[in-house]
Amino acid sequence: MTLRDRSMRNFEKWWTAQGAGPGTSGGEAPIFTPAARFSLLFDALKLIGTGNGAGLLGSIAGLYYFASRAELHAPLKASAIFFFVGLLVFALSIGAYISGLLVATSFLDQYVVPHTDLSKVPSEALNRGVDGLMLLTASLMGAVLSWGCFIIGTSIGLYAVCWLA
Repeated sequence: MTLRDRSMRNFEKWWTAQGAGPGTSGGEAPIFTPAARFSLLFDALKLIGTGNGAGLLGSIAGLYYFASRAELHAPLKASAIFFFVGLLVFALSIGAYISGLLVATSFLDQYVVPHTDLSKVPSEALNRGVDGLMLLTASLMGAVLSWGCFIIGTSIGLYAVCWLA
């Protein structure tokens, strides 16, 4: 058994364990179902992108507002660069999220939900399922990187405006 087969088998066990439906917690569905987790990740991605976009606009506005203060130009430009990089990473991350979710859910709908034996799943379909999970993981890493750009850009901007101004 290869590492890929073991990984998919463990994923299938985890996925079926997450399928606790209504009636398991006093008649109510669990709050953090897999669908809710993916929705929270998408909302987090949107918030990070919004923060980076607002930070970029704020840095540009700060450059115009403090046009006569040359000592503020370098930190505000650096802040704008970090926000811009955060926006680029956000765009890649949202694309990876949507692509990964489409690939992973199509694999799950076709092979895992009908409880198909993994030994009967074609190798290329299994590879597509793993690719979907890898894209979702890349999306999560991109979100963390974009959030880091937001924190750095905000820190530089606050330093420029609060301590240098």
